[in-house]
Amino acid sequence: MISSTSDTIFVDGAIRHVIVDGLQKAFPLASIVTAPPEVRQLRERKSEAELELMKCANEQASMVMEAMSHARWIPPTHQALWNQVHGAQNTAFQTAKAGVVAKEVDQAARLYFESLRQ
Repeated sequence: MISSTSDTIFVDGAIRHVIVDGLQKAFPLASIVTAPPEVRQLRERKSEAELELMKCANEQASMVMEAMSHARWIPPTHQALWNQVHGAQNTAFQTAKAGVVAKEVDQAARLYFESLRQ
């Protein structure tokens, strides 16, 4: 918990500025800085429990999108996009194993998208 002026919040270098602004408003006395490489490397490795949470969140998002597709008409281009994202998610899930570096999971999804362009 952040409680003093000396507290530091480490963030990813690619974080959106709106999130940093929100953190600064929520914790005006904290210092918000880009995480050092050691912290980033630790965060890249996911435990089995973290992977399960990520899968659960992704499944929920997929269920919502699926429900929306049945609730109203979706233009074919949007449905095609949904199918592509779903394929990339499945590829990422097949790559995600405990101890795998997160960037390998991201790379697998990117390669999936690149294969669609060929």
